[in-house]
Order: sequence, then C-alpha cells, then structure tokens
Amino acid sequence: MHNEQAVIVPTMESLIELVDHFENYIIDTELNPEEEFGVLRKDEKSGFTCMMTPDLSLFSIDILNAKDEVLIKILKEILDQYNIETERLNEDVQVCYKERVIEMQRHYERYWVTYRYNEEDGMILMRYRAFVNE
Repeated sequence: MHNEQAVIVPTMESLIELVDHFENYIIDTELNPEEEFGVLRKDEKSGFTCMMTPDLSLFSIDILNAKDEVLIKILKEILDQYNIETERLNEDVQVCYKERVIEMQRHYERYWVTYRYNEEDGMILMRYRAFVNE
C-alpha cells in the first residue's frame, strides 16, 4: 500500500539497477526521470515510454507489446519506485490488451488510471491522473 505522500522521483541509477535485473531490457538513460522514462527490449518490438507533467499529477504511458509480461512487470516496479499505486496494473493491462478495450478506468487512493487500446498501433495508452485535493 502506498502512503499519501507525494510522488518520489527515483534516481537514474536506481532505475538502471532495477532494469538491469531483467535480461535483454534497457532503460533510456538519455531521459530525465523527473520528466520521463522509457524501457525497451533489445531483441523484440517491446517497450514503454512515460512522460510526466512538472507537478507529477499526470503520468502518460504508452506501451508497445502489452502481452510482454516481463515488460509490464518492469513498468510496475518503476511506478512503485515513484510511489504510484499499481495494485491492479498487470490485470488491467492484460484485460485491455486481450479484449481490445476502447477505454477502461481504475480508481486508486490518489490516482485514477485510464487504459485505452489503440487499434492503429496495437498499443496500450495509460494515463495516471492525480485526484485534486481542495
């Protein structure tokens, strides 16, 4: 369970160390983890990219080859590093991909997540949006 504290931005070194545990996957070291991150599989068309708003209230994630379960595990572990809720991430991505869901949502304590299957590219588009506290 994640606490109610703000998002924690991990260092590039900690992200490299995390991804290095998975053979054939690399993290894009050219990206600044405060703004974006990305992971690719060397030998297959598989990967994801994520861009965030400066206040970290929106994470926009594009996943190529969502059937790659190791890739989704890496995404979950990276989002965990950012202190973002991921309890149903694996299941939600698989349902969206297998059923070609046009749009589905998940509500967590601090964020709601929208999943969309993009038929044209065969990608999953995810958006984590923070709830606004007034």
